[in-house]
Amino acid sequence: MTKPCTAICLIVLCLGAFSCKHEVPLPESSAADRQKAWSIDTIIDRGEILDLGVSNSVVCMKNSKPEIGVYDRASEQWMFFNEFNSPLEDVVQIRSVSPSLLLLSDTDVGLVSINHSGIVVHDSSTEYMGFNYDGDTSWATIFGVFVRHQSRTYKLANGFRFGFNHLTDLAAIGTTCWVGTQSGGVYEIDMPSKGIKLIASENLPSAIIKQMIVDDENRLWVVTRRGVSTYYRNSWKSFNKTNGLIINHIALVDNHVHVASESGMYLFDRNSGKYTENSGINELLPNKHCNVVESDSSGALWVGTENGLFRFAPAVR
Repeated sequence: MTKPCTAICLIVLCLGAFSCKHEVPLPESSAADRQKAWSIDTIIDRGEILDLGVSNSVVCMKNSKPEIGVYDRASEQWMFFNEFNSPLEDVVQIRSVSPSLLLLSDTDVGLVSINHSGIVVHDSSTEYMGFNYDGDTSWATIFGVFVRHQSRTYKLANGFRFGFNHLTDLAAIGTTCWVGTQSGGVYEIDMPSKGIKLIASENLPSAIIKQMIVDDENRLWVVTRRGVSTYYRNSWKSFNKTNGLIINHIALVDNHVHVASESGMYLFDRNSGKYTENSGINELLPNKHCNVVESDSSGALWVGTENGLFRFAPAVR
């Protein structure tokens, strides 16, 4: 399915601007969910996939070569950028921020957006280690936290090292930002007061934070290697009965929690706290070491593994 791309990616330098609900239990994963038939497409087998972003028009991945690949879904063509010889020099995070737009953080270039028209470098003045975008406000960090709001950048925690831990991911709702660290747990930042506090460490399955994501009910999901935790209305719930499962990433799709692990794809049920194998997908995977999972608007899953990138669509019966 991989095709060489002859298109030239236009790079434009510019400065860009960037309800609280009751908690409703998610339905339990049924046997039908776990054994649902899927069709598989091998998107690319170009090394181990380390990070991934998916929109309706483009897909962006980082592999172990290291290089960045941008896939145009309409033409089924790839563009590849070697990290050592391209404008994308040191990408550390890829995030889908809308059905048509991806954002990348790069410690050398800055904040970068990708859509079907090409690549735009928005801000080269800050070394970005991670970011979050909620449609109006973007948070970005390197040994600190900055907020970019209506084309202005505000330093909220510049130089604050979070217990000398590197930052691994961020999530935000309105004026509240949560920061995950390499071994120090989760911090909360209040934008108006610039207050910073540690809200979770020993009560998590692991203090090493791999991913943070906010769902439609404003519930924060925190992914660690040893389990998943949720934070809702100042209350934590942790689910660490993984039976040795090493978790790398999750995707929330239609009330289902899809888990990418080093043993394949699993479904997590928040009500029971159980992780069950998604046999319908694992039977098709040539390599079960899954690093990242993302979804698109059709409900398909994009899974990055040690041996390439695969797309799984529910099979039509």
